[in-house]
Amino acid sequence: MLMKLDYASIDWEKPGKLYRADNQGWFEHQVLRDFVESGVPTYWPLKDVHGSGKKITACGATLFEALLFAKYRLDRTERGDESFSRFPMIMEIDAQAYRDELYLSTRGEGIFIGVPVHVDDISIIFGTHIDELPRNKSNVIQIQLLEDGILQNNILREDLLSMLENGDKKAFQRIGQFAFGLFGYKDAPEQNEVIERYIQILRDKLRN
Repeated sequence: MLMKLDYASIDWEKPGKLYRADNQGWFEHQVLRDFVESGVPTYWPLKDVHGSGKKITACGATLFEALLFAKYRLDRTERGDESFSRFPMIMEIDAQAYRDELYLSTRGEGIFIGVPVHVDDISIIFGTHIDELPRNKSNVIQIQLLEDGILQNNILREDLLSMLENGDKKAFQRIGQFAFGLFGYKDAPEQNEVIERYIQILRDKLRN
């Protein structure tokens, strides 16, 4: 169950910022799904199945929590579809836009945003081509553990954009099939326009 959380009561590491870890490929997939369905690029990895049915995003008020979760997920994620990257991603979310939609889990699962998060409110601070993690005393050891895990699991710094940039002619088609279904993608101009707009969103988010 989720209970309303007072924005002013949060013990912020950085005022108004929440942190979340995910696989970059899952972020790519979630944004693609919502962009095709609603025309709005948003991210929400979960649904509250304990009552509200809200589209939710679990977060933490400290970067350290996200680093722990990134390593935890790294050790437990199967390879999955090669079209989406297994590389860990850490995002910083501007919570001020969601101050009336913040909740606390009664099951001790942390802070939740109770509506889809627009990509404009997400800054990627660690991903395939971005590393803006602050190496301070509280984080440096956990960052090293994460980087060691990436090497040990042989996870490459590749993503959907890398495939397109490297001339993979099937990458665009694969995105279309994920967006519109295996038999729904017709290589039509209106479909390809949506894919091109989505690719630009990824460029804006996943490249410096």
